[in-house]
Amino acid sequence: MLLALLVACRDREAVQQQQPPATVTETVAGAPADLATKTVENVIPLVAPVAQRCEATGSPLQLTIWLSESPKELQVSMRVLDANKREVARATKPANGARVITLKLDQKLDPGKYRIEGVWGGNVACEQDVEIR
Repeated sequence: MLLALLVACRDREAVQQQQPPATVTETVAGAPADLATKTVENVIPLVAPVAQRCEATGSPLQLTIWLSESPKELQVSMRVLDANKREVARATKPANGARVITLKLDQKLDPGKYRIEGVWGGNVACEQDVEIR
């Protein structure tokens, strides 16, 4: 019995003396940098473009968007921004799975330069500058 007790104590000491394996961490990005006062000039798209093409035409203004994706329940919008980048008009309609959508603006715009944005869901899918005379 004494021999069994000695063997059991010896195994416990061996387990306690084992060291955990060393952990190695590597950083490939380098030291952190404070970019709070820097200007970032690179635009990196995170998703593939959903608008293959868009055209703003006519009077009243119309925007036709050719979509690469059109999931169910998708809302497509046309936003009209003035020279100060304020929204002055909007037209929205459900896409209902369609790949080509034409949005018509019901109101008449004053003469001037405008930016037309095609909005897919809540994201700007295409932009076009127009001038109303």
